[in-house]
Amino acid sequence: MWNKIMQIAVNKFVEEITNENYEIKQVEATKSEFAKKKSKLVDQMITNFVQVTNDDKLVQSRLLLKTKGEPIIISLESGVINLPFENVKQVDNFFDQQEDEVPAVVNLIVKAPAINASGLRIDQICSVTELGQAPEEFGEKITARVQELLDTIEENSASKK
Repeated sequence: MWNKIMQIAVNKFVEEITNENYEIKQVEATKSEFAKKKSKLVDQMITNFVQVTNDDKLVQSRLLLKTKGEPIIISLESGVINLPFENVKQVDNFFDQQEDEVPAVVNLIVKAPAINASGLRIDQICSVTELGQAPEEFGEKITARVQELLDTIEENSASKK
């Protein structure tokens, strides 16, 4: 499915996700555990992600943060554009040629009711190749971004009370 520089044809990506032909790796923690071990937990997400993509598979590597209310789901997903797997039907709207190969990207996806009005935040982090080549560097960036987003969730939750 992949070639050496981690590219995938758009139509192949859509087919693989539609058929649920991807791996899900999950790590769980409470918010207080995350506060103490955030770098270690994000590094585990990255390790899981890289291991699966090295096997030429699409992946959703996620961290389930348990809270008093709904859990916060933080995911790294392999993709072709900044859309989560569940919106795969919209992917082809962004490409003229479905057979074209495009670089596989890493999306950081946060699902939580208080993140924003839609309950979904997507940040494109880098290419799959870049993450595989510099996991420590991107680990720091991803950890910092996750903390920023958790702070936003906290602020938005406090303002709703």
